[in-house]
Order: sequence, then structure tokens, then C-alpha cells
Amino acid sequence: MYYTIEDSGDSIVIPVGAFADPAFPAPTFSVYEERMHTWVEMPAGIEHMD
Repeated sequence: MYYTIEDSGDSIVIPVGAFADPAFPAPTFSVYEERMHTWVEMPAGIEHMD
């Protein structure tokens, strides 16, 4: 499962929530934080989209 964003060049986005693997690597870049649940915590040092 993935999607692309028309204005993002060659980027491909894979939603981590689509996987149930607890060993799946933590995200390194955060998008749409205004829509995340209040109980979600981003890893320290993660890059945020402005």
C-alpha cells in the first residue's frame, strides 16, 4: 500500500499504520500532525513538515 503526491516529485509515501509489524522501523519524517490522535507521540529528533 502506497500513494504519491503530485507536487512531491519522485516521492512515494507508505503509511506505517498499514502494517501490524511491531518491529517496523520508526518514522523519520512526520506529515499531517494536526490530524494525529492526541495519544500519539513522535520519536525524538524526527523531522516535521512545515
